[in-house]
Amino acid sequence: MESLLFISDISKKTGLSIHTLRYYEQIGLLKNIHRNQSGRRVYTKLDLEWLEWKKCKILPNFDYKESKP
Repeated sequence: MESLLFISDISKKTGLSIHTLRYYEQIGLLKNIHRNQSGRRVYTKLDLEWLEWKKCKILPNFDYKESKP
């Protein structure tokens, strides 16, 4: 079984704040984040790898002003 990570785990591993991770989900930068039965966000190792890639390649050039919903 694949190990699942919570938002606090992802925050610690990526250096991004929990608030930032929630914001990225809200504006569509993070998609398909699943939730467990109690409603907590759960991430997979693949989600973590994708976010690390995104953080290195795209986020430094991301225009936050144009991304507001």
